[in-house]
Amino acid sequence: MSQHKNIISIFIYLIVCVLCSISFVNAQIPGRAELEAQLKKIENEINAQKSAIAEKQKESASIARDVSILGSKVSNSQARIKAQSLQINNLSGDINEKVGTIKELTEKTTQQKLAIAQILRKKNELDNSSFAEFVLSQKTFTEFFADEDSYVKVQEALKDSYKVLSESKEATLKVKESLEIQKDEAETLKELQEIEKQKAIAAQNEKNKILKITKGQEANYKKVL
Repeated sequence: MSQHKNIISIFIYLIVCVLCSISFVNAQIPGRAELEAQLKKIENEINAQKSAIAEKQKESASIARDVSILGSKVSNSQARIKAQSLQINNLSGDINEKVGTIKELTEKTTQQKLAIAQILRKKNELDNSSFAEFVLSQKTFTEFFADEDSYVKVQEALKDSYKVLSESKEATLKVKESLEIQKDEAETLKELQEIEKQKAIAAQNEKNKILKITKGQEANYKKVL
């Protein structure tokens, strides 16, 4: 009798653990609002730089104008790099978290399989019991019907356990798919960031070149236009 209770208790404990893991997967990522606010601020900086460049380009060519445009381009690229760094760092945190979640879910799935094996063993024991054996045994009618009640509970536990196992596997698959997507996003952002770095370097080099050749003199600049 106590063995039956132990098996059912183990089963209930494992179900709670797995369901907690599944709900953990769907939990909101902390700091998301803060990240969005930071990205919005940087986006405003980028738009301001773009507007400044557009306004300067309307002016006549001059050292001041072109140096200002190049300076804005450098600032624009730097703002983009900063935004990409924030996104990459956030993705890295999510990726590490999901790796941990997958490990946890895998462990819970293993535990659930062991619980199912225990329940199946108990079910087989009860399946092999018969009324004839009861007659030959020294069990009372109360003990016999207690075994029958345990059999029903084992059947229900087995059914529910398979359901939880299926949910755990499905949750693991979803996390793995999400993980692959985020890894791809991180790689794309790193590539875009490298492009922005090259843009910033090129704009800064062009700015330095203009200042070096003209020595800040407008007349000298007009000669090289």
